[in-house]
Amino acid sequence: ELRFRYSEERLERVLALARIGVWEYSPETDEITGGGRASLFGMKEGEMPVSREELWDRIIRPEDRDRHERLWNDAVGGRAAVFQNELRAARADGSEMWIFTKGFPVRDADGRLLRLQGVTVDITDLKQAEEKLVRQSQRLSLLHGMSLAFMEELDTRILVRRVLEMAVEFAGASDGIIGVIEDENFIRNVSTAGSCSGLEGRRIPVSAGIFGEVLRQGRRVVIEDYRVYPDRIEAEELKDVRTVVGIPLQRGGYRIGAIAVMSVGEPMRLEESTLAMLDQFAAAASIALENARLYEEARREVEERERAEMRLRSHQVLAEAAARGA
Repeated sequence: ELRFRYSEERLERVLALARIGVWEYSPETDEITGGGRASLFGMKEGEMPVSREELWDRIIRPEDRDRHERLWNDAVGGRAAVFQNELRAARADGSEMWIFTKGFPVRDADGRLLRLQGVTVDITDLKQAEEKLVRQSQRLSLLHGMSLAFMEELDTRILVRRVLEMAVEFAGASDGIIGVIEDENFIRNVSTAGSCSGLEGRRIPVSAGIFGEVLRQGRRVVIEDYRVYPDRIEAEELKDVRTVVGIPLQRGGYRIGAIAVMSVGEPMRLEESTLAMLDQFAAAASIALENARLYEEARREVEERERAEMRLRSHQVLAEAAARGA
């Protein structure tokens, strides 16, 4: 008996460390028993419900319940060889986890269900890693599409607006500002998004606020709580801002300005990989803005040349007319 108890305790420790629970279902009593499941859901062993209905009411989200019961009934009724499902579940402290559960029906010679034996595995870490990869893939696709879209737009005003809208979307933020260096002393907010619209057109000293810090350092700056940021810009539109990410817009040694994306009320939780992609986004936007600026300068030069040629032709006509009159 002592050896058996020791073996049971050792198995419990192994299951707890592996985040695995084993269980057995009895159709006669409609009860599920087993080991390792209590620690899996953050409960003590005596707190784990035995009744199947009570257990499912406690751990399964209402929106996932119908599908779970359908898969269970298919296995119990003989319409499926095994029962398996991947779903979200609730821990005892109310936090959410992901589990994979699989059961194997045991039947007698007449096909009557004797019991269902199975395992439940905590796959939360796996699902979070999978979701992270999906988000990164989506952002990479978005970054590629945005880069192509930037290169096609040559109107600076439209391009600046699109850059800001996409930066806010890319970061999952709520608000944003793009500032462009006007001269050696000032940077002007040329485009805003969200509750920052009242700041559009405002001129700020080039050394002030997060834009000043971004331009001084020449790299990304993240402010966790803008409310206590010592160099914050005092404005009604910014009083509820929490997280701010500022990124320089620069092409080689030429400084164009900076982008700031921000969250209001709730902080943003940005992974380093997302921040690195924001740096790439800003680099692509800088190239596009510089191309648009060069295009507009070239267009103005061509237009000025055409006007000069028209004036020259007018003067030539006047000179010819004066000569004929003389």
